[in-house]
Amino acid sequence: MNHGFQVTFNNALNAFRDGLFSRRDAENTRNRGAKPTGEESETKINSITSVLLDDELEPCVIFWESLGFEVAISVPFGDKLAFVSLQSGPLEIIYQSFDFSRATIPIGIEGVNRAVVFVETDALENIIPVVEKYDVAIPDHITNRGSREIYVRDPHR
Repeated sequence: MNHGFQVTFNNALNAFRDGLFSRRDAENTRNRGAKPTGEESETKINSITSVLLDDELEPCVIFWESLGFEVAISVPFGDKLAFVSLQSGPLEIIYQSFDFSRATIPIGIEGVNRAVVFVETDALENIIPVVEKYDVAIPDHITNRGSREIYVRDPHR
């Protein structure tokens, strides 16, 4: 059954400790989309980003670079790209390869056609009880990148 999209709730712990990303990338990721609200909510969401899935990322990079975007983050997988974030000013587009996704989170992308919605929060422990009533594809866990995540299938399923 196709689910349309997958929602990944993420709380970055030490995602940058293994040297995959620079401090600038970490700060840009942490601050992206965060807006002061006066009184902070216990379930404050810092950013929401669509992650587009594709078979080959290299042609996507060439396309977006031709439009003025620059690679901000790239992660290899074998001799190809596993993940890439391209930015132009405040704009960002993110791709992840199907091969990498199938190798690292196969149940997380099961039935997903082309996109995952990535939601970043500083309060994952407060989000989990809210989303657990939905179809949890992958329970709360720590990724090989050092991030804490939970995967929830789209709510209309």
